[in-house]
Amino acid sequence: MKECDADVRAWWYQTNRSCRRQAAADLRARRTIRGLEWTTLRLRRIIRTADLRVVSAAALAAHVPMLLYLHHMPRDWLAGAWQVSAILVGLIIILIIFLLQAAGGQSLRSEATFRAILRRTYVMWPVFFSLAFIIGVAIAERFAVAGHPAPSLVETYSLAVFVFQILLFGAVIARAIGVVSPQGVSKTLSGQFRDGVYRAVERDLEDRLATDIALNACRRTNVSFGSFLARGWPISPRHPGWVRDLDVNLPRRLNSFGVSAAVTITAQSGERTGPESPLARSEAQPASWLVREVRSGIRVTRRKPPEAPLDVFSDTVDLARRALLDGSEMAHELAVDLISDCAVVFDDAYGLYGIQY
Repeated sequence: MKECDADVRAWWYQTNRSCRRQAAADLRARRTIRGLEWTTLRLRRIIRTADLRVVSAAALAAHVPMLLYLHHMPRDWLAGAWQVSAILVGLIIILIIFLLQAAGGQSLRSEATFRAILRRTYVMWPVFFSLAFIIGVAIAERFAVAGHPAPSLVETYSLAVFVFQILLFGAVIARAIGVVSPQGVSKTLSGQFRDGVYRAVERDLEDRLATDIALNACRRTNVSFGSFLARGWPISPRHPGWVRDLDVNLPRRLNSFGVSAAVTITAQSGERTGPESPLARSEAQPASWLVREVRSGIRVTRRKPPEAPLDVFSDTVDLARRALLDGSEMAHELAVDLISDCAVVFDDAYGLYGIQY
């Protein structure tokens, strides 16, 4: 039974069974830019929109090789390096306060806007890299063994990581200088809005393609699909959330069990699911095996899909309105640039996949 469960639950890693993976492959084939250009564009967007989980995971992963210090005596330079890292953390906290005051000076009140300013200045990257470096040094000192010098490779790597976090701090200072002006704030807002729209459009297209793939799989096996006019006993997920993926083989398995005419799959990729919006409906009271089968064939996540950053858009429009009321030529150009950027971003996002918006 355990081997069967492991096989069923591993389907979302298989392209031939995962609707989302097949949709992602179809979406990649539709892209109008490829290769290095797309990789560079995607990497920059990931860095700019990275949340705390991504930044902390990257920082910890970069400092994993420092575990080679275990049971070795580190060089004396680490004793001074961690103090420099601690000073950098304090300076960055002061910088964060300064950035938030600059945003408040522009009458920006949205929490999403404050996060946008912090992300666009990359201010969280040196913070987590410095903290991870301090943790690594603390572990190395705690388990140090006298008379066993650390390998030169780990010493060189630790020095490179230390220099990198200092360079990160310098890059953050340079980015922060460009944010304190009204032009810098407007550029930050429009850039963050653009990145958010690109993410939301990509996810929306992927969800639509995944839903079409699931619909075609249901049609081939005479299983009803969709929530419209669906009736019967609900089959709800274990916990409410959003539909992340569907197993292409789920309709075929329902057909092989002889319940294809009685079950309607109502879950659609990217949609909210819970007691009010179940995964499926059955004309008869579903048996426990049927509930397990449906739940194992539909992956549900608690993480909300990305949406267009409407809070940032509202602050952007408000900033443009105040720039127009200012009356100066520079403010007028600033407002026109903001509005035009927001107007064309959806067309650009869909145009990446050859779709006219």
